Amino acid sequence: MGCSNSSPPKILYEGNSGAPTKNAAIAGLRWWIIGLIFLVTCINYIDRSSIGLLVTHFGPYIGITSRQYGYIGALLLLAYTLSQSISGRLYDRFGARLGFTVSIVIWCAAAMAHSAITGFTSFAACSFFLGLGEAGNWPGAAKVIAEWFPQKERALGMAIFNGGASMGGVVAPLLVARFLDPVVGWRISFLLVGALGFVWLAVWLMIYRPLSQHPRVSQQERNYILEGQPVVTQLAAPSLSSLLRLRQTWGILLARLLVDPIWWLYMLWLPTYLKDVRHSA
Repeated sequence: MGCSNSSPPKILYEGNSGAPTKNAAIAGLRWWIIGLIFLVTCINYIDRSSIGLLVTHFGPYIGITSRQYGYIGALLLLAYTLSQSISGRLYDRFGARLGFTVSIVIWCAAAMAHSAITGFTSFAACSFFLGLGEAGNWPGAAKVIAEWFPQKERALGMAIFNGGASMGGVVAPLLVARFLDPVVGWRISFLLVGALGFVWLAVWLMIYRPLSQHPRVSQQERNYILEGQPVVTQLAAPSLSSLLRLRQTWGILLARLLVDPIWWLYMLWLPTYLKDVRHSA
């Protein structure tokens, strides 16, 4: 009987030297990451809903008229619109880890700053920066899903992420209007809901790394994700003019044009309508 020259299979570890590392792989890491995206989207909607829910209480206190509130809402949406393209470029250039850090710091600091508003100017400034930061959540979430999910699971990833918006819309009236505001008042309410984002950010910085650099993703999951990624044949980013020649682009623009104004109308004005017209608390 001859001796076999074959060596036992090697165990691959996440490290440069091939030696075992202290950090074991986390099974199904992509699902933990999409869970974080769900939570931050939920927080995003709680923060933005807080303005409409609390303005019925603090608006008269600081002398905000309905006309002024309309201007403030328009300014928030202007900042949100401008930030869509700016934040998208930020995430593409620097990645989702830094991108979410910048977005969270801007929007949560702005949400907390609402606790110190004294009139139209300070209210408008805080709302502008809130919109500027919050818009980054959407391109950031889409980038994370594209990076961490194979193509066949991306629809599910997008569904989970967008579910955070619906959950935030459900949680906000209960948390802000029914619990925080009656107990601690509107100023402390803004501080607390804004602080939620900073708690999330601490967890995000501990857990998230790009797929190619993450020390705790198993080789099996990494291969599964990479093998399910579409083949990219165009390296250069498409120009704006080329995008505008696509029917899909106009389909998305038309859908957003029809849906978004109605959605923001409800978010910003429904609590005021219920109080002023229906005399609801």
